[in-house]
Amino acid sequence: MVRTCSRLTTDAALKVVPALLDRYEQGGAWLERRLDDVAAGRGRILGIPIANRLAALAIETPKGAACRKLSTFGVAPDRRSLGLGAALIEALRRSWIDQGVEHAYVTVDHMDLQTHRFFLKHGFVDAPEVRIRYGVDRFDCLMTWSPSSDPLIAAPLH
Repeated sequence: MVRTCSRLTTDAALKVVPALLDRYEQGGAWLERRLDDVAAGRGRILGIPIANRLAALAIETPKGAACRKLSTFGVAPDRRSLGLGAALIEALRRSWIDQGVEHAYVTVDHMDLQTHRFFLKHGFVDAPEVRIRYGVDRFDCLMTWSPSSDPLIAAPLH
């Protein structure tokens, strides 16, 4: 179900995460740089295709040997509530555990309570002292992951 994607067009990615254009200044250019990083081996895309169309994606970037940044994470608006996000984040977490990753992090819009709850449910914790400015009226919360905070550590593999 979850696959590593070696190449992805900006248009295909934006069909999954269209909010990037609304939430971030220069969101399309930022996404193109992340996709270029992946093409150059400086990042990885995991995706879930359904009917030959990408339905969910995650872009992660190594930040040293034992740290990962979850740069982008999303489920296509017409594919939400099917468990795709949970399957994708579980695949990421299992790969981090298998690779000996000690820390991962993601930023979440402080007004996006649904996404915030999603990451809390899947082993991330708040770093409440950190707020990242993404424009005049936009702040993101930093959320971190480590094996010690992950409920998968005690759970058997499927």
